[in-house]
Formats: sequence, C-alpha cells, structure tokens
Amino acid sequence: MQAGTKRRKAIGAVRLSSLTEETTSPERQKEAEQAWANANNTEIIGWAVDLDVSASIPPWERPELGAWLERHVEYDLLIFAKLDRAVRSLRDFVDLMAWSEEHGVGLVILDPQIDLTDMWGRAMGGILAVFAELERNMIQKRTKEGYAEVLKQGRWPGGRLPFGYSAVERQDGDGWQLVINPEQAKVLRTIINRIIGGASTLSQVNWLNEQKIPTARGAESWGYTAVYEILRSPALLGQRVKDRGNTRSKGWVDVVRGDDGLPVQYAEPIVNRETWERLQETLNANAKQTTGNRYDASPLLQVAFCARCERPFYRRGTERVMASGDTKAYFYYRCASASDTTVETCPDKPYKYLELEGLVFHEVLDVIGTLEVQQRVFVPGEDHTETLETAQAAYEELTQQLTITRSASGRAKLMEQLTALDERIADLEELPNRPSTWRYEGTGQTYAQLWTTLNDAERGAMLRDAGVKVMCVRKPDGTPVAGVVLPENLAERAKDWASKRE
Repeated sequence: MQAGTKRRKAIGAVRLSSLTEETTSPERQKEAEQAWANANNTEIIGWAVDLDVSASIPPWERPELGAWLERHVEYDLLIFAKLDRAVRSLRDFVDLMAWSEEHGVGLVILDPQIDLTDMWGRAMGGILAVFAELERNMIQKRTKEGYAEVLKQGRWPGGRLPFGYSAVERQDGDGWQLVINPEQAKVLRTIINRIIGGASTLSQVNWLNEQKIPTARGAESWGYTAVYEILRSPALLGQRVKDRGNTRSKGWVDVVRGDDGLPVQYAEPIVNRETWERLQETLNANAKQTTGNRYDASPLLQVAFCARCERPFYRRGTERVMASGDTKAYFYYRCASASDTTVETCPDKPYKYLELEGLVFHEVLDVIGTLEVQQRVFVPGEDHTETLETAQAAYEELTQQLTITRSASGRAKLMEQLTALDERIADLEELPNRPSTWRYEGTGQTYAQLWTTLNDAERGAMLRDAGVKVMCVRKPDGTPVAGVVLPENLAERAKDWASKRE
C-alpha cells in the first residue's frame, strides 16, 4: 500500500433469484468481492444481500440494496460480482450509471471485468446489459411454455396448493399431480351445501375458525376474502386459475386454457359444474342483498313457512347485555308479509323464536328421525352435456374478455380460441344427448343420530339441503301448530317406514 493513499469504502452487493439449501452462490459472490477489495485498498463496510429477489426488480426497489443506495454519502464504491447480479435490463443499467455519476459512487463489476469510469467501458456494459435482458426474456418464455406444457399433461407445476387438493408424486415418476384431499374436500362440500341452502359466507368463515380447521398453508385463522375466493374459484372444478384478483370486481376468473380455448383440467373436480354454478348464482344473489351480510343464517331460514300466505319466516331481534353481564336473546319469527307493503300482512302474531324452533324441530324429527340420512351423489351420464356446458361457458367468458382486450395480438389469440371453441361446440351438439342424473346413497346414520351432533344453525342447513319444509300457523286459541312437507324421495321413504311400523 502506498503511503498517503486513502483507503476507499465500499458496499458489497449480493443477489440471488431463488434461494435453496444447496446453493452456495451468495458465499461465492461475497468471497469474490472481498478478494477484490483486499487487493484494491478497499474496505467493505456493509453488505446489500437480497435473496429470493429477481433481477427484473430495479436496484432501488430491492430491500437491502435500495436502502444502501439512499445512504450513498457513506461509501465510495458499489461492488457486484457479476453484471447479471446488478441488472438484467438496459434501462436499469443506464439508470444505475446515471445514479453513479450523479452521486459520485464508482461501480465495480468483477465478471466481466469492465471499467465503468470511461465512455468505452460504459458502452460495453450497455451492450452486455442488452444481452442479459435478452437472456432473461428467453428464460421467461421457456418457463411459460414449459409451464403450459406441464398443465396440458396433467402435471402440477408447483406453487400455492388450492384448498381441497394435495400434491403427490406421479406413478410414472414424471413430476407431481394434484389429488383431492378427502378431509378438505368434505369441508368445502359442507360449506357449499350450507351456502346454497341459505347460510351466509361470513357464517362459514366463523364456522371454520370455531372448528379450528387449518387453511391450505396450515394457518389457524380464516379471513372472509380467502374463503370467498375459494368459493368463486374454478379450482373447485379442477381447473388451474392464473388470475385470483378479479373475483369481486369482474364476476369471472381467468383460467389457464388450451389451444382449443377450453380450461385445462389438471385435477379431478371437487364439485360438479351444476353444483358450482348453483353456488355462483347463490353468491351473486347474496351480493345483491341490501341488508348486509348476516353473521349466520337462522335455523329456520327457508325451512319454516307461513301456512296462511306460504311465505317464509324470518328471524328478527337482537341480543342484549343485561346488568348482570349475561347476554339475553330477544328474537322472534314473523312471516315475510310483515315487511312487504305490497301485500296484506298476515294476522298471526309473531312467534317466540324458541317456541317456533322447538316446535319445528320436534315435528321434523317425529317424521324423519328414524330414516337413514342419504347423500345425493352426482352420476355422470354417457352424453356430453357437461362438456358442452363447459365449452359454452368458456365461449361466453372468452367473449367477455375480447371486449376488454386492446392489443391486436391478444385479440388475435382470443379469436383463435373462440373459433376452436365454436367448432367444438358444434361437434358436441351433434352427439347423442343422455343427461346426467343423481342417486342417493345411505350414510349408515339416521337423522336423529346426526341431529345430536349438530348445532341449531347446522340443523337448519341440513333440513334445507334435504328439501324439508314446515308449514306453521296458530290455532284459534293461539297455539302454534306445524305440518312437515317432505320432498318426494323422503316422503316415499317416510311412507314406507310408517307402513312397516303398522
């Protein structure tokens, strides 16, 4: 070291796009920069280490490097082990050079070794930055093409697992695939049935948290938005979603599509399309309500009806905190005519909520308590009805996207998909039409047995799902009475059971 030579101060910059346990790149970058500093009378006073940070992110937006760039008065040099660790776009390179000249901070690139302090060195650096940008674009293109090919082959490309599915290694050893997670799928089907039956989305969020059901990532707490996006997502149909952020504002979700315009099917569906569409219709109807989101559906919602006007009963009232600190419920039931000014209000007085709920539940159990609970199972037909509906839905979604797509290349791609879909729909319409059906399977448990495991809200959801209705009215002396109306399948089984008992 020459006498009187001032020792310079520097910041060593380290960047890596993807950090794994096996990589040694950060250590190698540090060693190279430290070796240069030792040989060039330079002291590294700090490190800007940005791991899991893409080179496409400008230097000023990287967590640690961006902070050091704001403290430029504290050092003389900024050292990078490689040019592609600094930038991978010509624009970022030019901006970094301008920043360097403005603040008097020298830039040191070790690989390739270029002198950025003169015109020729900066020109060479710009050329290399162009090639780095081209390389990055090619990597992105190959990654995107490989991603699409993986999906076409039914393989799982990685990323966040949708709730209801698990990733397992394929039997042929060629990557991973998604399979239905039985426990999570059961949770989803329960929630979907309840919402279709009248429960609010918020009530199911509360139920998930009360039951301490973990999220797909293992977290213990659910939020409304997360549950709502799951219910809106075509991932329930086994389709790959590439845009999650538009479920609230646009009413459609962008899915990965093949060259034929149809959604790529990368897993077995958790629910069939009919159920999914019923769920979407219910969510749309709930979103139009002006009374706000209910904390929970009342047990008798769409179960108890007024026998005089055949309109549903609604539970009104509130809970009050007493002077003792206890909470007391002040609820009552009244038929819908009470709030409808266009019809004459029924003469029946309001029902105390415990009185009516107790009566309805007692009458229902008396009629169906001994019957076995059956679940409705979708049986696909041999026709192509569901495929046709999927193609028609895809055609409508792409048509909607065409109205908001501005670029010529984007519109051309959409038109290709629409043409392929139109041909596919025409072919499907010519095939034999034998619709899908439903069948009922026993669960080995009676309604009375299941009843003891449910709370009141869950009991109401079960009755709605089963199609049970109860008509209520007061006798002349004011005593409430109720009559149970069963759907055809339950009515036949109840009749058979009654005849055998006689």
